[in-house]
Amino acid sequence: MTVNVHNAVILNSLHIVDDYPNLASVARQITNATRLDGRACRHIYMTALHTFNWNDVSPREQELMTALGVVAKT
Repeated sequence: MTVNVHNAVILNSLHIVDDYPNLASVARQITNATRLDGRACRHIYMTALHTFNWNDVSPREQELMTALGVVAKT
Protein backbone atom coordinates (compact mmCIF):
# COMPACT_ATOMS: atom_id res chain seq x y z
CA MET A 1 0.00 0.00 0.00
CA THR A 2 1.30 3.41 -0.92
CA VAL A 3 1.24 6.00 1.83
CA ASN A 4 -0.09 9.20 0.28
CA VAL A 5 1.05 11.46 3.04
CA HIS A 6 2.18 15.02 3.22
CA ASN A 7 5.36 13.06 3.67
CA ALA A 8 6.97 13.31 7.07
CA VAL A 9 4.61 16.03 8.28
CA ILE A 10 1.61 13.80 8.97
CA LEU A 11 3.67 10.84 10.13
CA ASN A 12 5.71 12.95 12.53
CA SER A 13 2.90 15.19 13.77
CA LEU A 14 1.25 14.51 17.09
CA HIS A 15 -2.47 13.84 16.97
CA ILE A 16 -4.80 14.15 19.97
CA VAL A 17 -6.22 10.68 20.45
CA ASP A 18 -9.58 11.83 21.82
CA ASP A 19 -10.22 13.91 18.68
CA TYR A 20 -10.68 10.66 16.76
CA PRO A 21 -13.21 8.28 18.40
CA ASN A 22 -12.23 5.13 16.52
CA LEU A 23 -8.56 5.72 17.16
CA ALA A 24 -9.29 6.40 20.82
CA SER A 25 -11.34 3.24 21.26
CA VAL A 26 -8.47 1.07 20.05
CA ALA A 27 -5.60 3.10 21.49
CA ARG A 28 -7.06 3.02 25.02
CA GLN A 29 -6.60 -0.75 24.99
CA ILE A 30 -2.83 -0.41 24.59
CA THR A 31 -1.74 3.00 25.86
CA ASN A 32 -2.62 5.86 28.17
CA ALA A 33 -1.05 8.37 25.78
CA THR A 34 -3.19 11.38 24.96
CA ARG A 35 -1.24 12.16 21.79
CA LEU A 36 0.27 9.82 19.25
CA ASP A 37 2.43 10.51 16.24
CA GLY A 38 1.15 9.65 12.81
CA ARG A 39 3.16 6.45 12.59
CA ALA A 40 1.53 5.11 15.76
CA CYS A 41 -1.91 6.22 14.57
CA ARG A 42 -1.39 4.52 11.23
CA HIS A 43 -0.31 1.29 12.91
CA ILE A 44 -3.35 1.32 15.20
CA TYR A 45 -5.71 2.03 12.32
CA MET A 46 -4.16 -0.68 10.16
CA THR A 47 -4.44 -3.33 12.86
CA ALA A 48 -8.05 -2.45 13.68
CA LEU A 49 -9.38 -1.34 10.30
CA HIS A 50 -11.49 -4.46 9.93
CA THR A 51 -13.47 -3.46 13.05
CA PHE A 52 -14.53 -0.04 11.73
CA ASN A 53 -17.63 0.68 9.71
CA TRP A 54 -16.37 3.38 7.33
CA ASN A 55 -19.85 4.93 7.17
CA ASP A 56 -19.74 5.50 10.93
CA VAL A 57 -16.33 7.19 10.86
CA SER A 58 -16.58 10.98 11.01
CA PRO A 59 -15.38 12.94 7.97
CA ARG A 60 -12.57 14.42 10.08
CA GLU A 61 -11.35 10.99 11.11
CA GLN A 62 -11.69 9.69 7.55
CA GLU A 63 -9.50 12.59 6.46
CA LEU A 64 -6.80 11.65 8.97
CA MET A 65 -6.98 7.99 8.02
CA THR A 66 -6.69 8.83 4.32
CA ALA A 67 -3.76 11.18 4.94
CA LEU A 68 -2.04 8.37 6.82
CA GLY A 69 -2.58 6.01 3.90
CA VAL A 70 -5.26 3.96 5.62
CA VAL A 71 -7.88 3.06 3.04
CA ALA A 72 -11.16 1.43 3.94
CA LYS A 73 -12.03 -1.77 2.16
CA THR A 74 -15.49 -1.22 0.77
